[in-house]
Amino acid sequence: MADQEGLYKELERGKVLAIEIEAESRTALFSRAATALSRIMVQPDDIKVVDRREIEIVADTDVELMHDILAAAVNVFLGGFIWRDAESEERGGPIVVWLSGEQRDPDRHHLLTEIKGVQMHELVVENSDGKWRSRITFDI
Repeated sequence: MADQEGLYKELERGKVLAIEIEAESRTALFSRAATALSRIMVQPDDIKVVDRREIEIVADTDVELMHDILAAAVNVFLGGFIWRDAESEERGGPIVVWLSGEQRDPDRHHLLTEIKGVQMHELVVENSDGKWRSRITFDI
């Protein structure tokens, strides 16, 4: 099952939530993953873009980058910031992801799914046939 915007495809839901994401480029894959994470956690309709949070990650592999970006984004969410969109850029070594949104207001923002963490052991990031793909499993 895919989400309404086509950002990701849900593969499994139970004690974990497994999704698959596809993008045209590596940086687009990181952006789509961060945006998909937001869509899983909170209803996007009432999120206003009034501020941005920056995540900068350095890691040795694309799998580590994806894990660390999403884990950092979960921490941003736990700090009270929710986002509608994400953009990413490569800066030589680090990947920078900007989350665009606002502070969470419980009266306006409807939470959908609690994400407890991002699993590392089943995380996949690959470039195949000119497409970037990732399989991500979240603890819920």
